[in-house]
Amino acid sequence: MLGKLIKYDMKSMSRVLIPLWIAAPVISFLFSLSIKGLVGVTEYTVNHTLESQALIQGGAVVTGIVTLIFFGVMVAILVMTVLFVVQRFWNGLLKEEGYLMFTLPVETWELVLSKGICATAVGCVSSVVAVLSCVVMALGAFGDYTLLWQSLGDFVSYMVREQGIFWWSCDVALFVLLSLVGIAESVYRVYAAMAMGQLFERHRVLGSCLAYIGIGVAWSMVSGIFLVSVSLAAPDWAEFFIGTNAGIFGTLYFFVMLLITVLQIVLWHLITVNILSKHLNLE
Repeated sequence: MLGKLIKYDMKSMSRVLIPLWIAAPVISFLFSLSIKGLVGVTEYTVNHTLESQALIQGGAVVTGIVTLIFFGVMVAILVMTVLFVVQRFWNGLLKEEGYLMFTLPVETWELVLSKGICATAVGCVSSVVAVLSCVVMALGAFGDYTLLWQSLGDFVSYMVREQGIFWWSCDVALFVLLSLVGIAESVYRVYAAMAMGQLFERHRVLGSCLAYIGIGVAWSMVSGIFLVSVSLAAPDWAEFFIGTNAGIFGTLYFFVMLLITVLQIVLWHLITVNILSKHLNLE
């Protein structure tokens, strides 16, 4: 049943976002071509006559239009992703549609987990599309990639020499995993805030916003107290690991951050499930 819920939510979320995901790399490629064309026209004008000023103006207009379209698509992806994450949870579980969802033969945690998995997947795809679009734009705008690849190769070689291939590979893997888990944590934090907000008899949207701010402030205070306590209990732990092996310290840092982020996800999930199970008040 959980698989059917995930399939239903994914279909609802991706129906509008798929065209934007496809359009973003295409628009970024056109954007890069317009930049390259404008640069070429400018060089031709400088090297030849002033009669080509009209070409520069025309190229600038085209570049400006494509630029607006590119950033418009990127903003649309961001806005639509956030909107669908919020809307599918709010309308699907906290409003009229919730009457149907909670009559299904599934547990409350499965409903929340389904929304969380789909929202995380959509957020990850949107992030990858945004990064890919920027890469396409950069690679298309510049014809010579030699310096770019050389700089990237020098950076990787430096990190491997400093940390070792094993620890550097661990850092990369943990960083990618931490990014994915970070998106999930952001989703679940919003879910917990919306679940808290629906406890208000009136002004539930305002209550959700206040709950989200309160969660952020409370977690910042707890994490601050924890860091201060650790630094007082073991003031030389960072220097010890850095002096021993920088690679070990980096991997340990990513691993601890990963555990903390997973802890946050579990906490927000439990809060959301508990409120929806015991204190749900559908509109």
